[in-house]
Amino acid sequence: MGKIVKISNLDFSNLEVNSISYTWIDEENNLEDKRMLYYEINRRSNDSIIIKIELPKIGRPGFSNEIVKIISNFINGFKIVILSNGEFAYVSESNNELLPYRYDFACNFNEYGLAMVAKEGVVSWINKNFEILSQQGIFIDEKTFFSSNSGFTDIGKFSNGKIPLAVLNYSSCGDYFGSYIDTNGQIKQFYNVDENGTIDKTQENDSFCHVSEFNQYDYSIVGPFALLSSGLMIDIFVLIEFCKKFGLLNEINNNVEKITREEKEEAGDYLSYYYDKNKHLKKFYSMDGDEIVDSSQEITVFCEGEDFNDEGYTIFSNKVLFSNGIIIHFYDLLNICAKRGLLDKISSNFNELSGNVRLVK
Repeated sequence: MGKIVKISNLDFSNLEVNSISYTWIDEENNLEDKRMLYYEINRRSNDSIIIKIELPKIGRPGFSNEIVKIISNFINGFKIVILSNGEFAYVSESNNELLPYRYDFACNFNEYGLAMVAKEGVVSWINKNFEILSQQGIFIDEKTFFSSNSGFTDIGKFSNGKIPLAVLNYSSCGDYFGSYIDTNGQIKQFYNVDENGTIDKTQENDSFCHVSEFNQYDYSIVGPFALLSSGLMIDIFVLIEFCKKFGLLNEINNNVEKITREEKEEAGDYLSYYYDKNKHLKKFYSMDGDEIVDSSQEITVFCEGEDFNDEGYTIFSNKVLFSNGIIIHFYDLLNICAKRGLLDKISSNFNELSGNVRLVK
């Protein structure tokens, strides 16, 4: 957790906001006539900052139009200012007028016409009409938004991939969920692809547990799935099928041989050992996303295990074991595919590349 800073003491000169999160801090010095709200800036970085907002016990600060600090120059049509009552506001570049919308914290508008804001313990995106994005994925006016308490607990800026997406996290009934929005401010829908190359268009997936930001390779890991920014949702079994079609599997596993598995009980646990055709204990070595094999650490025993198939590999615990002794984890295989352009091929030419694809409508 970052250090706590009063908004009046915050240095904006080198502050790059990548995410805003509402956070709860139970401070002993809360005043009887004040209430404190806390927002963490860049929570997922090593230099996060928690900004402390002092508000009246009930309601908002007294209205003010007096600008006491200019946070930025005009960027994408607006500049941010702080008023004498501590609230953030925007000034329009078109007429240099102070707009009537007020926030606990506000960011510059990006190139897509959206900006991150925080107010009353929730965070969200606003558009240039100053409507706020709700959990339902629609932009609504501020009054409706706060009467329905429809905001998010954590939002992050757009990814830098070919299809930029931004993460949204929120809580519901004690559980935490996440979604993504595209540059039009629309909630991104994802469709599951099965091992037969079938996209199920009947079921839209737009909410997940424990989401992460999209990386430079245009995917995000959510549980056992990889979400591609194109809207496809695949697991390791599906990825392996595509690796077969593209010839990557044969390239990685250049020595297909028969491998047998033996399960042994040790101290109450069932462990798996693998043996080659000569009955020798098989040694495995990890390959990373740069296709570099770590030969310094051999692995010979596994807490879980599955039998090898006739194609010379087995899959369990989100990793692949090959008969030539290579282990690749799901995320490393994704990085290999991304660097070779295979994820782009899956997304952009899905019908053509998957020989048996069919769209379920």
